[in-house]
Amino acid sequence: MGKVTKPGFYYFDGSIRLADAIAKAEGLSVGVFDNNTIELADLQHSFVRRGDDILPIDFDALLRKGDALMNIPLINGDYIFIPSAMNQEVYVIGEVNKQGYFGFKPNMTAGRLL
Repeated sequence: MGKVTKPGFYYFDGSIRLADAIAKAEGLSVGVFDNNTIELADLQHSFVRRGDDILPIDFDALLRKGDALMNIPLINGDYIFIPSAMNQEVYVIGEVNKQGYFGFKPNMTAGRLL
């Protein structure tokens, strides 16, 4: 759940590892800010919950540095959450060139989005 391209419930047969599960959700979400594509995921505050426990996973080490020790095997019922790196987001819909969600920053104007 959270800032992956396709959040939701995923079922699997056999074994699957954390990085594979994120790949099944088509990777981390991106948005647009100041005409630049930015990653919306907050890897520092991401977590895997297994039952009542939060597992000590360093998502940054896993996804940016390829740390195989962080690529844990998942079990039935594991919950993966990747929160937003943006405090707030702005959604633009309707008759515009590009609909979607954009990162909000203080003093941002609508003209910067369009």
